[in-house]
Amino acid sequence: MNLKTKRLNLSLLVTLVALLILSNSGIASPTAFFTMEPRKGNAPLTVEFNATPSTAEGERTIQEYEWYFEDHVSPDADTEITNHTFYELGENPVKLIVTDSEGETNSVQRTVEVEKPEEGIIFSTEAKDVGEGYTYLEAHAARYENGVSACRDVEVEAEFRDRTYTLEAPEDKTYCRYTGQIYTGKGEHEIEFTGKFPETDEYPAANRTEIAQVTVKGLEPQIRIYSPEEDAQKPVDSPITIEAGAIKRNRFIEGEFTAEINGEETQLQRKDLGTYRGEITPTETGEKTLTITFKDQDSHWEIQKQREINVLNETEADEVERIRKLRVIHPEPGARLDINETRYIMVNLVGEDGRPIGGQEVNYNIKRYDEVIVNDTIQQRDRLYVTSHKFSEPGEYTIEAYWQELKHSILLNVGRPEDIPEERQLKANIISPTPTNYAAKSEIRVIATTIKQEEYVRDANVTYILGDREGEMHESDRMGEWQANLGILDKGRHPLTVKATRDEETAIHTTNFRVTENHLQVTPTKPTPGQDLEVKEGNSINLKANVTDQNELTANNALVEATITSPEEKTSRTIMKQDPETGTYQSSYYPDTTGTYEIEIEAQKSAHVSNTTTFETHIEVEKETPSIVERIGKMDTRTLMNVALGVAIIILLLAIIHPLRFIF
Repeated sequence: MNLKTKRLNLSLLVTLVALLILSNSGIASPTAFFTMEPRKGNAPLTVEFNATPSTAEGERTIQEYEWYFEDHVSPDADTEITNHTFYELGENPVKLIVTDSEGETNSVQRTVEVEKPEEGIIFSTEAKDVGEGYTYLEAHAARYENGVSACRDVEVEAEFRDRTYTLEAPEDKTYCRYTGQIYTGKGEHEIEFTGKFPETDEYPAANRTEIAQVTVKGLEPQIRIYSPEEDAQKPVDSPITIEAGAIKRNRFIEGEFTAEINGEETQLQRKDLGTYRGEITPTETGEKTLTITFKDQDSHWEIQKQREINVLNETEADEVERIRKLRVIHPEPGARLDINETRYIMVNLVGEDGRPIGGQEVNYNIKRYDEVIVNDTIQQRDRLYVTSHKFSEPGEYTIEAYWQELKHSILLNVGRPEDIPEERQLKANIISPTPTNYAAKSEIRVIATTIKQEEYVRDANVTYILGDREGEMHESDRMGEWQANLGILDKGRHPLTVKATRDEETAIHTTNFRVTENHLQVTPTKPTPGQDLEVKEGNSINLKANVTDQNELTANNALVEATITSPEEKTSRTIMKQDPETGTYQSSYYPDTTGTYEIEIEAQKSAHVSNTTTFETHIEVEKETPSIVERIGKMDTRTLMNVALGVAIIILLLAIIHPLRFIF
């Protein structure tokens, strides 16, 4: 080998080493790293994961954290520090992907070792305040069989004030969550849970006991809106009289009322016991939401209630058909009263001009089951017709008001379930629909439960009445739950009654809801429809969309799902999570092929469903290795200094090893 050949080989060696350094350091990817505590333990094992040690190169910063605890398309968590509970035995994989401010990503994966608990038992409990003096009970109770958790023949009980409640067992015996709801009343309480685990070939029979603490705030105040009436239609640029009050149990309570519509806010002034009054003038036509906010004097509660108002232009106001309305506005339909409680009964009578009618003789009666116990006349008080009644016996009551050809009635319950006579203890509760707005283009389901002595029952005959239509309800997979499909309904307000019969018992629950043209609107913001994107192989693109309601306000806490179809017609679905600061819904997607991708985004909140927003975007996935010049151009100062130092060290080493050949 001659001197020229040796020099050439030496040059090639230096070049290859430099390229190796460039290939390792030129991309300047972030470093993904996390700690976890504890690393192993008995099931159920709750672990805290902390990605704070993850770093980015130079001046860059970490912008996104994506945690994957299972094989999901979308992340299970997206915060820097998160917690996760593991139930499955063995090594459970945990993956973290970090993205820096330049869009570069990196990932790291570790495992959490979950061991079998003592006696193979999992038992954890929780008690939550769910309002109006009720406490929700939940227990995770399972036993491992052949390394897999299951709850076959496991029972869970809860004891409160010398009374034992049996929690409802799950239908799926691998998803071992037992649930229930009891009335505890206001205050701080202790509830004792007991899990009963049967004997198996591997373990003897065993019981586990845990004490759960819960603080119950008690009954929430209720806002009563006396005016405007439901389904009100008001002319634009005309003042609307607003009257409201707040009540808790059988007493009016004082506080602060504000009313807001379309960004305009007004303060309501106290006019009488339980009555606050003010005016507000809508300046835009269309369906508007009037929001009334009440804050009590002790500042323990701040609650809201809404009412839909159709603001008409002059032509519409002249053409609208005006009718008189009679409504029992207090107590609320379905309310539960204590025995020996005196309650105000309030009736609102409105004329064709939308104003209250005074000086009339409005009659009413009160029935306990089918027996009339009161038949009298209600006296006018200010703008309402008001009387009172002491409910001294437990049972189901009907309050009916009538004037001329108008009639309106409500149902309510007196006494706690244990106070109701044994033969009258069957209860029907409508879970959905609630008294709110539903979209005209959406199918609406009715869901109800049947309960007796605070336990769900399934051997009942349950039907619904919607206007003049009657239908049968069918039992769902959950004990005591009944469902029926009401279909797509016309616009307007719909009264709904659910009736349950069991042997000689009958239970009735009524509600009403409103169907409008309103629906959610999805507006993609990233990528925008038709936008071309470029992304490096292995990197993600961000999906972002705004979701608004009928009032063009951000729809919070909606379920937003994106469906992405790749050029090879491979479909992926991802749940888009809401950014609490901006309100935007977003998620990440990792394309692997260059081509045109179809993206569908749909949002749902309660019974409101958006139109499916579908658009296409072309994504160029860069798979070629960048040139040396491109890599050098992307280097920051720190990386360039590292490369230069590496080359200098190589040259120095070669000079020491071959001094004469290197010189000549």
